[in-house]
Amino acid sequence: MEPDEISFRLLFALSSGKVIRVFLKDGFGSKQVKGRIYGLGENHQIIIKTLDGHYQDLSGNHILNIILEEDSEIQ
Repeated sequence: MEPDEISFRLLFALSSGKVIRVFLKDGFGSKQVKGRIYGLGENHQIIIKTLDGHYQDLSGNHILNIILEEDSEIQ
């Protein structure tokens, strides 16, 4: 995924408040994090509030894909 596309999707997710699924590089594999964007930093650094209410600081340099979750609810 191109950096401009990542930036666009992150900004849209932040402004809309929608739940997203983020796919990240994790060593030789990948992992998924699902939640709402809470904040953005430099170099695509993101803070996400997960579905269980915890906050995670994620490196945008490891983002593989971002998908909008239409029907998910988070407190």
